[in-house]
Amino acid sequence: MIAAITTRYPAVRLVVAETRVQGPFAVGAIASTLARLAACDGVDVVILARGGGSFEDLLPFSDERVVRAVAACRVPVVSAVGHEQDEPLCDLAADVRAPTPTAAARLVVPDLDELRSGLARALQRLEAGTRRTLERDRGRLARSRERLTAAPGLLLERRRAALDRASVRLQALSPRATLARGYAIVRAGDAVLRDAAGVAEGARIEVELARGALGARVEDVRP
Repeated sequence: MIAAITTRYPAVRLVVAETRVQGPFAVGAIASTLARLAACDGVDVVILARGGGSFEDLLPFSDERVVRAVAACRVPVVSAVGHEQDEPLCDLAADVRAPTPTAAARLVVPDLDELRSGLARALQRLEAGTRRTLERDRGRLARSRERLTAAPGLLLERRRAALDRASVRLQALSPRATLARGYAIVRAGDAVLRDAAGVAEGARIEVELARGALGARVEDVRP
């Protein structure tokens, strides 16, 4: 059992508490040894074990004092008494029953090779997850860079389009555009004439055209 435990997990720390397991003094020895082990600091699990034997040889493990000691133990107890076909009463009080002492070794410690394999697989998953995250972040940064690079050009295009629209509106509202359609601006002095009654016959007026201007005198006024 010790060889099986240390082979599976060499870093384990074992406390071997030898005691009588047969004979008239076995019951008291087993009960007191369990109590001492339970009082030790750092004990994670207790394996109550002995090899096979006759029914009479295993009777101490069915004694009430031993069964009560197993049930009262403050740390988990694995019962590994005899062979698989043996069923002493301490099996019923223990936290776990192992069919053999060797099987108890497999129950209480992990297999180091399995742990290493599990850690290797976890490391592979971690590395793969990290690579995926980096690739995703790299793609996100590339897209952000493209947007930042294109943003000034897009802004300029929008501003240019807005200026073009404003220019079209201004040209449509410009007096020059009105003159280009065949209209004229008539001034008497510095004032723009809007009413024929604002000028007298013989007065001098200025007529502004789309191209050039004319000086004229009023021959008659028709309100």
